[in-house]
Amino acid sequence: MFFGLENTQNEVSLELENLCKSGDLPSSLLFSGPAFSSRMYAARCVAKYYKSDETSMIILSDRDYGVRIKALLNVFKECKEEENFGLIKIFLKQTVSEYLLQYSGALLENVSSTQKKSFTDASECSEIINTIEDVTLKDSDAFYKKLEKSLAALKIEKNSSLSVNQIRSIKTWCNTSSLENRRKVVIIEGLENTTPSCSNALLKIIEEPPRNTTFIILTENAGRIPLTILSRVRKFSFTPFSDIETRYILSLTGAETGNFKNLNTFFIKMSGVNCALLEENATRLANSEKINLVSLVSELDASDGYEIFFTLLTEKMRDKYRTLISKYESSLSGISSLKKTERMEGGADYSSLSAAMQIGSLSRKTEEAVNRGKVLNQSARLTLEHVLYLFAKSGL
Repeated sequence: MFFGLENTQNEVSLELENLCKSGDLPSSLLFSGPAFSSRMYAARCVAKYYKSDETSMIILSDRDYGVRIKALLNVFKECKEEENFGLIKIFLKQTVSEYLLQYSGALLENVSSTQKKSFTDASECSEIINTIEDVTLKDSDAFYKKLEKSLAALKIEKNSSLSVNQIRSIKTWCNTSSLENRRKVVIIEGLENTTPSCSNALLKIIEEPPRNTTFIILTENAGRIPLTILSRVRKFSFTPFSDIETRYILSLTGAETGNFKNLNTFFIKMSGVNCALLEENATRLANSEKINLVSLVSELDASDGYEIFFTLLTEKMRDKYRTLISKYESSLSGISSLKKTERMEGGADYSSLSAAMQIGSLSRKTEEAVNRGKVLNQSARLTLEHVLYLFAKSGL
């Protein structure tokens, strides 16, 4: 089996395993699916199959590693059971290592002198996290403080979108021979949030892939990736985790599975973000009610929770849209087909339909504003201001 991937993505696991056995695994792959569906794990499994280590692998991702690492650090700190401690160490090491691979020495060529310090800090952090296997429950508190201090110096934050300079550095690295002649693996996540020039730069590499190199693109929205790239990759579709799979994964951390409806909720709550405040304001905004902007911005700045808030807001708006559509459809029951067609009076709640259309339009504009902010590497607070402007302008 493919390194345990069959536990959550059996079909993908079988396909990858068969391609590897036959020697037909393409040099460019695309793993498409929702967040928390093992896409990154699958990519790491491919790297493991090729025996690629940290010196022969680069990960460039725009996912919010800050929230994930804070959550796992808190889980590590609070763990008191030997039974769960080993797995928690594995989860923490894997997540921190993934983040640190974005500071590969191969990317140093095109960074500013200010950014180079982050590469030095990342190297020091890597030395610390690589000793975690020897950590016991007894000395876990000392290790926690040491790792937390190192990560604080690195100032973990959500990465900006992929840049043309990074693509150029990757191209140079891929064309450089390694002493071990080990296959190089490049994992890119968030390509849909990059500029056309960046996508075109990557396309040129994929069109004539460097020898002994595999590119793996992770995406939540393949429809936003240029067709010219989609036509040159082998596509794999990842399905969402079932409730049983989610509870199983949560149980490995020792968490009370009933306290979290999904993995996203787990990471948000365990990272220390004030979920109640964010959810309350997202609900109020979606319902066209007044929000406490001062306390909201204060929390978003303190916890770097802007992306979480935007996700909650779009979810609330989708829920409201579905509720209004359902209300409209319910009002149609018992009305004759003729009256439905001619829109005659007879109980149909057209106000709900109109409101649903407005909410749907505003929801799309909100998502477009957030995505545009990612592409342009716009500050999250500026994106929030734009979103609030859209709500004010809508008149809802």
